[in-house]
Amino acid sequence: MASEPTALESKWCGIHPDRQAVDSCAECGRAACLACAVPVRGRVLCAECARRVVGEPVRTPLRPRSLGSRFPDAAAATLLGIALLATLLPWDRFGALTGMLSAWRLGPDPWPFLAGLLLLAATAASGVVLLRRWPTLLRYSAVAYTAVAAAAAGAVGMALLRAPDFASHTPAPYVALAAALGAALVGAVRLRRTS
Repeated sequence: MASEPTALESKWCGIHPDRQAVDSCAECGRAACLACAVPVRGRVLCAECARRVVGEPVRTPLRPRSLGSRFPDAAAATLLGIALLATLLPWDRFGALTGMLSAWRLGPDPWPFLAGLLLLAATAASGVVLLRRWPTLLRYSAVAYTAVAAAAAGAVGMALLRAPDFASHTPAPYVALAAALGAALVGAVRLRRTS
């Protein structure tokens, strides 16, 4: 003689109608499946009643990062800003890159223009890291500004190496090179410490 199914075995979960109930809520009486049944102080509650009875967990505010931990980000952003400003000045005393913004003109030698674009991208990425506004971008921005600053230093170096023999450079490309290398170094040290 087969036993009759109990009332609970014939019930389905109130939240998940495709799942069979394992118990009913002690507060509201709603049937709860295994995923929804929450043991609280010796009773079984549904997830909604458990949140109401226990309360939402108190989220402690994140402790603001100290100035010391922001120093590498500020240093890299400052160095990249200096390098970017150096692309606005003339790079040659005489030759193709003698005017203001001459590094931003696409000419026969693409390296100064590429260096300017890379320094602009690296400065933007370091700004994202410094502001800490966009958490999804923040994860990749430190790696990005480090790699792009190194690539920008390489582009400035190529512009200096491939310049015609008669070109006489101003201090601007050397400032851009030193600042980009410094920012890449600061970024590499920062990444090494955080990993």
